[in-house]
Amino acid sequence: MRIRGGLRVLEKRTAVYEVEVAGNKTVLGAEHPPRLFPRSLCHTSVYAWLAVEKFALGVSCYRLEQSLETEEESLDRGTMCRYLEELGATLGATVVEAMFADARDNCHVLSTDATGAAIQPEPSADGRRQTCKKGHFFTIVADCDHVLFHYTDSHSSDAVKSLFKGFSGHLQCDASPVCDILDRGVPTLLPEADDDERLSLVGCWAHCHRYFFEAAITKHRSAIEGLKKIREMFRVDAQFAKLQPRDRKRRRATELAPLIDDFFRWVEQARRTEVGRTRATKAPGYAHNQEQELRRVLEDGKLALDNGARARAVGGLWGAARQGRCAHAYVIEQYGKFRSEAVVLLMADMAAKSQTKRNASAWLVEHREFAEPVLAEAARGKSGVAPSAEKALKALSKSK
Repeated sequence: MRIRGGLRVLEKRTAVYEVEVAGNKTVLGAEHPPRLFPRSLCHTSVYAWLAVEKFALGVSCYRLEQSLETEEESLDRGTMCRYLEELGATLGATVVEAMFADARDNCHVLSTDATGAAIQPEPSADGRRQTCKKGHFFTIVADCDHVLFHYTDSHSSDAVKSLFKGFSGHLQCDASPVCDILDRGVPTLLPEADDDERLSLVGCWAHCHRYFFEAAITKHRSAIEGLKKIREMFRVDAQFAKLQPRDRKRRRATELAPLIDDFFRWVEQARRTEVGRTRATKAPGYAHNQEQELRRVLEDGKLALDNGARARAVGGLWGAARQGRCAHAYVIEQYGKFRSEAVVLLMADMAAKSQTKRNASAWLVEHREFAEPVLAEAARGKSGVAPSAEKALKALSKSK
C-alpha cells in the first residue's frame, strides 16, 4: 500500500507530574521564570541592538528610526528612548552594579577620570524654561578588563569616596583635589576617618605632558625641554610593554628611574628660574606637586605611565558628541593654529601613524619653512622624538 509522505502521529504521550499534597494527588505547574523586561513586546536582542547602535557607534534614535523605515519596520524613536531607559535601569541595578562590586573587591588597578556635562532639566510646572545643571560622568577602567561609567550630580570628595569605597588597590587619575581624600584620608577634625580602606593614588604622566605641551605651543621654550624628557620616558617604557609585571618593575628600576630622577631635578631648577603666573610656571608646578604620585609607577609593574585606557574608552562618546568628526582632525584644527616647536613635533608623531598621516603631512607641507629647521634639530638629537622627526623630514624632502 502506498502511503503519502508527511508528518504522522503514531502515538501521543503526555507527561503528567503528580505530587501528593495533604493525602491528595495533584499536579503542580512550574512557575514562569522572571522576565528581564516585563510587558515588553520586543525581544531582548532588540534592546542589545539599540544599546550598541546608540552608545557604541553613536547613532541617534532618529537615524535608527529612519534606517528601520527603509526596511519597512516600524519602531519610533520615542519607544526606543523608553526601551533604553528601561535597559539602563535594569542593567544598572544588576549587571553594572555587579561589575562595580567586582572591581572594588578584586581589581588591582583602576584608571579613572571625570568630565563635566550640561544636564537638561525636566519641564517646570509653570512651563518656564530652566537652565541646565552641571553633572559629572566618571569613566573607570578596571584592570583593562571592563569599562564602567558612573554619573554624579557633584564632583566632590564625598561623591568620589562613595564611588570607590572598599577599594584598596591603585587608583590612577589626574591631580584633582577631590581624590586626595582617598589617599591621605579624612582630616582628623572630621568624623569617619577610616584608614583601613585607604588606597594608593597613582599619577598620570600624560596629564603632566599636557601641561608642558600647552606651555610649549604658547612659545615658552623652557617647556620644550620638559616635553623631550617626558617623551623619552614613554619611549623607554614602551620597550617593557610585553614583559611580565615583575620583569617590567626590575627594568624600570634600572632604566626608567634615572630618567624620572633627572626630570624632577630639572623641574626644581625650572621652578627657580621661571617667575610669574604663566603656563611655563604652571607645568613644573604641577609636576612638583604630583611627584609622589608620579613616581609610584616604579613601585608596581602592573601600572602604566598614564591612564590612556580611560581616554580610549571615552573616545567613542566624544566621537559621537562631535557627530562623526575624526578626533585627529579636531586636534589638527585646534593646535594647527599655533606655530611652535611643540606643534611641529606633534604633527611629526601624527604623520608617522597611518590613520593621521594624511592631515598631519598636509600641515607640515603647508608650514614647511618653519617646520623643516625644527625637525632637523630634533632628528639630530637622541630623544624619543628623533625617529618620527627624521621620518617626517624625509617625507618633506620628497614632496618638493
